Amino acid sequence: MKIRILIILIVFFLFIFIRGVDIYAFSPGDDYLWLEFEQCIREKNGSLTLPLRLNYGRFPGAKKGLRELDDVSVFYSLAETDDEGKPVFYAARIQKDKQNYSVNINSSEQNHFIVFAQAKKKRNKITDQYLAKTSFLLFGHAFFKKKNTRTILSREVNRQLEIRTVPDVQCWPQTGNSVKIIPVFKKGRLAQKAISLFDENLPSVEIMTDEKGECAYIPPEDKRLNQKGEREFKQTVIVTEETQGGIRYISSYTLLLHRSRFKNHRFFMGVAIFLGTMVVVFLFVIARRKRIKF
Repeated sequence: MKIRILIILIVFFLFIFIRGVDIYAFSPGDDYLWLEFEQCIREKNGSLTLPLRLNYGRFPGAKKGLRELDDVSVFYSLAETDDEGKPVFYAARIQKDKQNYSVNINSSEQNHFIVFAQAKKKRNKITDQYLAKTSFLLFGHAFFKKKNTRTILSREVNRQLEIRTVPDVQCWPQTGNSVKIIPVFKKGRLAQKAISLFDENLPSVEIMTDEKGECAYIPPEDKRLNQKGEREFKQTVIVTEETQGGIRYISSYTLLLHRSRFKNHRFFMGVAIFLGTMVVVFLFVIARRKRIKF
């Protein structure tokens, strides 16, 4: 009897292990690189500066610092292309404070930024190649524009594994709005690929891409976020990985989310106030007409 139970347990754990390899390509306990938003700053000249912090470890709380990573760099695109139709990337200057790494993205006008950070780490016979990405709009209105000091990257950008979202950018990203997630490896979509989502307030989620190499995610309502002001935000980090040729590619995308404007509106209270106002106006008009008659 004991041997039979032992055999059943071994078969069960083997099944879990095999399913884990097939379905969960990324373990929630693994480390990754991600970009984290901080509060936007309105400069005296009217331009906007958005500080982005580089983090390594596990979002949101298990941060390790970046000292054990090599070749850390940050670059960004303004959705521009060169004469050959290739995207143009600019170098971003990393500010280091002890173990903290950050960049300041400034815009004197309306711009769509796509920001990347990359790094690598060698572990025995395998190399971890990290890529972090995010996308956002900045609505700067500078009274006078400074001379363009952006530096175009001369070297080729390593984006072997990249997470793309549709829409790529939203004017006011919020909970309840569907986002399509597309992991791309060497310019090809990854079908039946595990995607991990780590939320600032909610439990982590695992979803799979379909045969087209995409999946939809609807950020759920967040009570903690709803209790904050309308301009407050939270972040969800999307992570996936792919191993090939002794290199383990780990990619992340940071999704900025505000609370839903529709969920927080008191619909029935608004309707009641509207109808009450209409009744008062109606009675007021009738009363005035009766006064005129007399």
